[in-house]
Amino acid sequence: MNLHGVKPGSKVLMLGSGNVGLVVSFQLLQAGCEVVALVDAAPRIGGYGVHAAKVARTGVPFYLSHTIKKAEGTDCVTGVVIGQVDEHFKIIPGTEKHFDVDTICIAVGLSPMSQLLKMAGVKMEDNPRRGGQVPIVDEYGETSVPCIFAAGDVSGIEEASSAMIKGRMAGLRAAFRLGYTDEDSMKKSESDFAADLDSLRQGMFSPGNKGKLIEKTDEGIPVSMNLLTKGFVAADEISRFPGVTVQKGIHPVIECTQNIPCNPCQDACAKHCIKIGSCITALPQVENPSPCTGCGLCVASCSGQAIFLVNESFESGFASVTLPYEFLPLPVAGDKGTALDRSGKPVCDAEVVSVRTSPAFDHTNLLTMKVPVDYAMSARFFKKN
Repeated sequence: MNLHGVKPGSKVLMLGSGNVGLVVSFQLLQAGCEVVALVDAAPRIGGYGVHAAKVARTGVPFYLSHTIKKAEGTDCVTGVVIGQVDEHFKIIPGTEKHFDVDTICIAVGLSPMSQLLKMAGVKMEDNPRRGGQVPIVDEYGETSVPCIFAAGDVSGIEEASSAMIKGRMAGLRAAFRLGYTDEDSMKKSESDFAADLDSLRQGMFSPGNKGKLIEKTDEGIPVSMNLLTKGFVAADEISRFPGVTVQKGIHPVIECTQNIPCNPCQDACAKHCIKIGSCITALPQVENPSPCTGCGLCVASCSGQAIFLVNESFESGFASVTLPYEFLPLPVAGDKGTALDRSGKPVCDAEVVSVRTSPAFDHTNLLTMKVPVDYAMSARFFKKN
């Protein structure tokens, strides 16, 4: 489904709120499925808040501290019953909820795909912190069998950017073993990779914080509890984050509220409106006043779809909101619809002003809609009538 857009069903319930569950839920929506609910037995969302938020604003409800009690059907799934769990993860009687679905997607319990390494005679260990049965490796990814390297999820479940850097480290060491690079060049590059890896492992999603409730960002800002339990930042919480500003003229509004390893928005802005700094997990900040030209590259570059261009003085009484849009069929200028807020609730009428596409946007379309000016800071998704 996520590679070719083939629908596995029409009405889906997602179990698991880690990044896989959140991202695949969005991909299901893109494929034309209805995601009726996103369910997790944990009391808090496990993945990045930006991925939860882009699902929530489409109207998908989150049920934390819930799990599946019963799947209905014989030859195929026809329904599912979920229930709220107590502190011992037992379903509380009387809390059951029923959904008509034809698909249940399970995004929990990820395990390293390490079977080939075991077959090759590599020494293995059971390591719960790395996801289960994993190879024993040195700092460069080399296993107990000389010149067999392991990197990425094969050596332990971790964030994707970390996997890519560890792959480069393993490839560099393998290239040195084969005589394709000298030792000085290898050590210099390894030092750079190690620094990058250490940077990625900082912030609230660092391995040392796994399972912990982080109540403040690295900058000392209270974390949105609404985001952790419902998938979206509440209206009375959003303004405390440095990327959210109200200015004259067009300007970026960045609703990135957690210390995650990500900074393409800083690199995308030729006018340097957006600052993250040397720490890749720092919260983005927006210059005020902003020299923004409205090019939209920052909007398109954000994989979490957390950046919007807002112009409160678009027309008398109206504001424009430019948002990332990755659904088909694409709306066109003049289409009438409804603007949804961060929770997926309809808040006002909206009209499409333009839909921009460009190779530089990497398959993300930029939809600009006109909304009453009072909804400039709350309208975050467009739904065609």
